[in-house]
Amino acid sequence: MLSFRQVEVFRCLMTAGTTTRAAARLSISQPGVSRHLAELEAHLGFKLFDRMKGRLVPTTAAVELAGIVEQNFLGLERIEQAAKNIRSNVSQPVVVACLPALSTSLVPRVARRIRESNQPWGLEIDSGTVAEIIQKLQNLTADLALTLTIPDIAGIESEHLFTADHVCAMPAGHRLAEKEAIEASDFQNEQVIGWRPAGPLSFDKEAALFAPYLDDNDIRVMTQTSHSRYAMVAAGLGITLAEPLAAEAWLNNGVVVRRFEPRLPLSYSLCFPSGRTRAEPVNAVRKAVLSAVRDWQAEAGSCIPFA
Repeated sequence: MLSFRQVEVFRCLMTAGTTTRAAARLSISQPGVSRHLAELEAHLGFKLFDRMKGRLVPTTAAVELAGIVEQNFLGLERIEQAAKNIRSNVSQPVVVACLPALSTSLVPRVARRIRESNQPWGLEIDSGTVAEIIQKLQNLTADLALTLTIPDIAGIESEHLFTADHVCAMPAGHRLAEKEAIEASDFQNEQVIGWRPAGPLSFDKEAALFAPYLDDNDIRVMTQTSHSRYAMVAAGLGITLAEPLAAEAWLNNGVVVRRFEPRLPLSYSLCFPSGRTRAEPVNAVRKAVLSAVRDWQAEAGSCIPFA
């Protein structure tokens, strides 16, 4: 039967590299580490480490397993920290999972509202991909999330926030900056910073729009996150199609944005783990998010084409 101690030993070995170091960290004997590891390998039915010159080298299977183990240990560590805070009468922060683009645009506006309301608790911001955000909500390691709208998924409930259209980003002074709106045909014969779909979005429409005008030679750099694309544009490496929310951070750094036609809308939502009562701090953050979105839409101007 799989035991917590076996998994704990495996996790420690992945970072320590030797049974000597793992034993010291866990305050057990080296034979004890080796025994737990042998029992774990026997239970799993595959080898976790190769022994090379006195070191333990993780197998491919071990690396794959370590990712799953780490996710679960992070949950346990959060529980342990929560218990410590309760003992010390310290309020738990509200954990907000979000996309990197939102962490530098909408989330600071939310954080300002929370601070101005003098709440006894704080915020913990955890940015990541859509897939990572979904996992955090399902694992209950995030209290709420700001993300691209996702399909109906078990364990998650969503509330629509807003819709915004893609923009074309280009270096300041680029010839296309003279145009009010950019079309796919304008990308022809340009150096293009490529993009990958970052969530459960239909990429077919974008691919069909650009297929007549772009080939592999036009795209020498490809990234997933919008901030990376804006950084490449700021460095003068080309133009790109990008979500608009991160644009504000780059407009004073050699980047200009223009409307893209036809419209390619992106929908954003506020998401929560379903099936449990929301604590009052979580409801307070929700209200701050909705308020921040309203003000943001009113002040954003043309750089963010809210629908």
